[in-house]
Amino acid sequence: MIKITKRFIILSNDDGAVLEQEYYRDGDSITFDWTAMYEPPVVTLAFLSELSQAFGTTDIDVARGIHERGCDTCDYGSIYGHTISIRNITRWPNGADQDNGTQ
Repeated sequence: MIKITKRFIILSNDDGAVLEQEYYRDGDSITFDWTAMYEPPVVTLAFLSELSQAFGTTDIDVARGIHERGCDTCDYGSIYGHTISIRNITRWPNGADQDNGTQ
């Protein structure tokens, strides 16, 4: 598995914010953590559809399970989210197929 250190834009969400991720690549599959402070980002059908179109596959797995508490009184610095795996990729958006990582 190769950790890609190059960042690239996957898609933009409904708020107009851009999702940029460092990801791990293993052949025609990638895995990345999609996180936010205070509560996990919402996974919608539109989000999954954009991922599917961007990577040319419907083989997408969203796992919940990233929970890191922040400050004891206000939760500042917390991390909540999902690990997303995309397999059987047939298209690589924004030059992501140009591996620029280390083993």
